[in-house]
Amino acid sequence: METKIGMIAAVSEALRFRKQNPKAGNEGVIQHIFNMSMRERDMTKKMGMAR
Repeated sequence: METKIGMIAAVSEALRFRKQNPKAGNEGVIQHIFNMSMRERDMTKKMGMAR
């Protein structure tokens, strides 16, 4: 369930990112999502919720 919510969040984040940076292209969006997910995982690890 968490992963599904994460995916939805990532997609909406990607759309927001595309609006802000139309010149970034797909590579930039993918990189941005990857960075977001990595940061999210670090956050959960710090809170002791890592799976």
